[in-house]
Amino acid sequence: ADFRGFRPQRRIQGDFFSLSLTSASDGRTKCACVVSKKASARATIRNLIKRRCREALRSQMSGLKKPLTLVFYAKKEAAGALYAEIEKDIRKLLTQLR
Repeated sequence: ADFRGFRPQRRIQGDFFSLSLTSASDGRTKCACVVSKKASARATIRNLIKRRCREALRSQMSGLKKPLTLVFYAKKEAAGALYAEIEKDIRKLLTQLR
């Protein structure tokens, strides 16, 4: 419900994720991680990617200054990525915002 009507203002491409973002209208930062069947056919792998994405975001969120709505879309390459690689990619994407 929080992301209904989401229209990205900007897109940034990373190695494992594509980040779509827009300014938040309610004054708080919101994040979502979307992993489709295109990224991995197995639900266990999709859930693993989402958990790794959320954990990497948790440590990086304090550095954001203004309220944004962020949606991370996993690419096929994310299925074979280690946590350290995912964290590095998310850090790189968020650094490009600043």
